[in-house]
Amino acid sequence: MSDGRYPLALCQRRLARLWYLGALPPTAILLVQTANGVYPDASAAWKWLLPTIAPTLGLVTTVLGAGALRARQGGPAATCDRFFFRVTFWLSAAYLLTVLFTLGVQPFSAASPADFLKSSHAVLGPFQGIVATSMGVFFAKSRREASSPAAAITPDRR
Repeated sequence: MSDGRYPLALCQRRLARLWYLGALPPTAILLVQTANGVYPDASAAWKWLLPTIAPTLGLVTTVLGAGALRARQGGPAATCDRFFFRVTFWLSAAYLLTVLFTLGVQPFSAASPADFLKSSHAVLGPFQGIVATSMGVFFAKSRREASSPAAAITPDRR
């Protein structure tokens, strides 16, 4: 779109694709590590990964699922600011790469694998908060309210 806006549904699908595909490598690595006994207590590793990616994946899945079941209403399609979409997309990509990087450098740490993962939340936690906030703009509001350009970047107030 030439006015600096993208269709909201397109942005949601692109962000969903990034998150679904971005969650696969860390999940696969942790599965292999678990199968190879890297973690004496495998549940500690999964307690690290699941809160790191599952809440955002749950939000994305819920909103996309609700949208798929909702009847299409007439009127203008909801849009969002192109710059904010790009910021959110690249923040998400950087976060998912940081999660993957954490798993990649863990074998080189002097700490035990579980302790290393636990300590990584000092960096991942605040980063996740920023990413979740920007993702919420795209996924945590009603489509009806998002129909107006001003509401496309305003959280739901009901």
